[in-house]
Amino acid sequence: MSQTAPALSDQDNRATAGEIFLALILLVLLVLGGLVLSSGTQALWIVLVSATFPITSVLLQSGIERLFPPAGPRKPFKRWLLHLQVNTFFDFLRATLTIATFLTVAAVARNLGFELGLFDLRFASATDLLLLVASLWLASVIGDFFFYWYHRWTHVNQFLWQHHKMHHTDTELEAISTARQNWMESVFNSLFITVPILILFKVDPLEQWHAGIAAGITAAVLNNLLTLSHMNVRWHVGWFSRVWCAPQVHRIHHSLEPQHINKNFAFMFPMWDVIFGTYYHPGKDDFPATGVAGEPGFDSFWEAEIYSQREMWKYWKNRKARKAAAGS
Repeated sequence: MSQTAPALSDQDNRATAGEIFLALILLVLLVLGGLVLSSGTQALWIVLVSATFPITSVLLQSGIERLFPPAGPRKPFKRWLLHLQVNTFFDFLRATLTIATFLTVAAVARNLGFELGLFDLRFASATDLLLLVASLWLASVIGDFFFYWYHRWTHVNQFLWQHHKMHHTDTELEAISTARQNWMESVFNSLFITVPILILFKVDPLEQWHAGIAAGITAAVLNNLLTLSHMNVRWHVGWFSRVWCAPQVHRIHHSLEPQHINKNFAFMFPMWDVIFGTYYHPGKDDFPATGVAGEPGFDSFWEAEIYSQREMWKYWKNRKARKAAAGS
């Protein structure tokens, strides 16, 4: 069942000039990052759009979700703006680290004398639109496989959970919750998702744009359709929930209900949950409350950026203290 939204005070809805200014500065930083990354390329707009696409996609979803009945409480403007700050900074770091990871792994491969990619999944030379869509889809399926296992690990390993729980403490799950992440997540994504994909597969995320405008539009539309999982909407897609990670499917993953714990880890394709036994099929009215019991989350951009380090350190200290007590 959906959660009843609490009454909001004026303070919940009113953001300060400083908070709005910080959000604007971070958005400018994201754009400038795209410009820097595209330095020396012939198609500057291609890299710029690629770098800023995640945040523009989330902003678009935030508008769309307001057109439908919500699955749970909505964020007041002040907290929505805070999440915009966190999302923007994370997207800036993720774009930067993804390219840095590609360059580093490619350089290491050259020095060691081997070629990256055991399997060739590049599609830039494809001229047929259906072939292009199939190639993009395949690349997304493979990427989600690595995400599934990394994501599952962050729930099983208690030390990594201290980092990942920040994403789960959101009691107002919305599209803007997508990148509710500490900056360390961009590092972990590079290590545990980007690196193995680069080693095993020939996949260049920018090559799709060189195939032309049709390829770029196809990639953008497909990416949007596959990553709507955090939207705050009451959509039930029935059997198709086993194929597409609709918002209701991923809401189950964020649920407080005990039967939903450690279910639906995939971000795009629930087939991985079905295959590995972690799939939970939502009923028609399954729109549970979200969050982590006893965990309040964060109240500022700066707290969000130290959240994982603080919680990991607390966990490590408590673990050492428990070991010392057990040995005495």
